[in-house]
Amino acid sequence: MLGFISPYSLFAVILIPLIWWLHKFQSYDRTTVVSSLLYWRSLTNNMNLGLQGRKSHPFWLLRALITSLLILSLASPFWINDSLQHIDIWVDDSFSMNTQENGMDRKTQAIDSLIKQLKILGNVRAVIHSLSKPDYPVLILKSKSESVWKVQLSDWYKVVTYTPELPLPIQFSLDSEHWLVSDGADENINKWSKSISFNRVIQIGQATENSAIASFSMRLDLKKSNIWHGLVQLHHYGDKATQRSLELVAGSHRLKQWSVTLNPQKFYVISFDIDLGNFAKEALTIRFINPDVLAEDDLIS
Repeated sequence: MLGFISPYSLFAVILIPLIWWLHKFQSYDRTTVVSSLLYWRSLTNNMNLGLQGRKSHPFWLLRALITSLLILSLASPFWINDSLQHIDIWVDDSFSMNTQENGMDRKTQAIDSLIKQLKILGNVRAVIHSLSKPDYPVLILKSKSESVWKVQLSDWYKVVTYTPELPLPIQFSLDSEHWLVSDGADENINKWSKSISFNRVIQIGQATENSAIASFSMRLDLKKSNIWHGLVQLHHYGDKATQRSLELVAGSHRLKQWSVTLNPQKFYVISFDIDLGNFAKEALTIRFINPDVLAEDDLIS
């Protein structure tokens, strides 16, 4: 049976009648004035084209064929083997999948856990979808080799740093099983997943306590040329209050240090003044002294 990865692309076939119409009702390129119709009698019948309409040029068939092939390629047809189990797998590729646990990031854990589940099922046709990027190409796992699967998934899997653009329910085929692979760290993904009836959810990771430096800014005082005003915004994504220490450094020099208590799911703002002195032209970095499981959001330069 023939299937399509992007079936909604087939709606573009409405362009084919438009191509025929443009060929049939196209206007003359130019008008030529002549002194006599003696040598133009063979074209006399064409004078009634304005009333009868013009015949479309056969060349429109070639253009229609080219357009049809382009539409077909956008729809990405494939042959469905009815003996295989069809699974659409939606993979969480949000920023939290970079979290380090047990010596590896959650992205790697997700790949290993997914391959383990697919191996149990045997003959399957798995279509891997990005949860954050709707226009990201899908990955179809056809080989039965675990090593091939791992290479394909590793090359395809790209973690994003922006807010996920979650798919609409209309994109979920009724003819397939639907799996979700996620660490459950993103609140938007958690709320969205409750509206979808997933056949299986593969949960990745155990650590839930993560703090992030959300923003850092410095500006010079309007009256005192040696004083700088700083502003740091912190966010704690964990479920428990935590004590964190952070520092402001210029190169290898520590300029300032703080110890703060962060409450669950709350923002914390630090405002300070500092005389940078000889470090005014140095690159500044604000960072947690002891990084947590997601080190990428523990410093800003």
